[in-house]
Amino acid sequence: MPSGAKTYRRLPGRQSAPFSVATLWLAADHLLLAEVQGYTETYRRIYLRDIQALVVRRTHRRAVWTVILGVPALLLAALTAGQPGGWRIFWSVPLVFVVTALAINVLRGPACRCQVFTPLGPVEVGPLRRLRWARQAIAVLRPHIETEQGTLPIEDLVERAFAAEQGATRPAPSPGPARLTPPPLVRPGGVVVHTALCAALCLDAVVTGLQISNRNAAMDSVATFIYFAALACALVAVVAQAGTDLGRGLTRFAWGAFVFLAALIMVTIGHAMVRTFLLAMARAGPAGPPTQADSAWVAVENWQRFSTMAPVEMAGDLILATWGLVLLLRRRSAEGPWKRLKISP
Repeated sequence: MPSGAKTYRRLPGRQSAPFSVATLWLAADHLLLAEVQGYTETYRRIYLRDIQALVVRRTHRRAVWTVILGVPALLLAALTAGQPGGWRIFWSVPLVFVVTALAINVLRGPACRCQVFTPLGPVEVGPLRRLRWARQAIAVLRPHIETEQGTLPIEDLVERAFAAEQGATRPAPSPGPARLTPPPLVRPGGVVVHTALCAALCLDAVVTGLQISNRNAAMDSVATFIYFAALACALVAVVAQAGTDLGRGLTRFAWGAFVFLAALIMVTIGHAMVRTFLLAMARAGPAGPPTQADSAWVAVENWQRFSTMAPVEMAGDLILATWGLVLLLRRRSAEGPWKRLKISP
């Protein structure tokens, strides 16, 4: 190896996009951010002596992708369970791909955004997109940064921050300085998703009631779309309300709606699997292939199941929607209207 060549160590993390890949490498005195986009390669050096801070912020990217992949996975699972042999194999192929992508997204852990602050400004570190990768990279980088810049005890940092906040000089070090614990961060919670969930539950109740009196293919398609929209709103509400000030009422409402809707689809999938198994056993029996009577029995049995589940679904939707609307009205009345400021001349 030539004397001027540098040895690089690959750090955890990888940012992949259409026709582009970004990776992070560590040398003796700098970081190298490498990005390959098509036939173009871009390199950026970040010297360890210039690193002022490395900030990692947790994001909701994993939750968003869980919703984006979870709703099609549930829909494909329902289609796969309710189809005969050949069509079941056809729908199982995209189901495997979607479930695999969903599992990879969940197993990679929480998502984050990482920035390195230098005298020239912040630098976005795209490869550190997962919290696990960021922690591993920080564990590797810390001793190298301390070698370049030296170390400073955490007690001194706390004392300097406290002195700067109070506008006083740095106090003398005490034998046992008390550590300052910052208060937990509470984000203001929005109720847009919860309002959409209430609206979807109301629509689902109305469409389910219409299905009882006039059921057809078009009505079933509309009901399926509204149901999955309500399930997606419930899942997004459960994820978005974490760490906010929404309170127990709206939190429990979102969880209750999600559990109820998930239980409905699980019952439907379980019934379809049992029905498919019984039909397969009947076809394999001595009675021979299914006849028109068997098809009529399946249709009657499906209608009986729908007649049993439809009132339960409609009642659950109405109860949950009423509960959510009451909580939303209470929150709005508690916040109060905006007040005008009177300025005297």
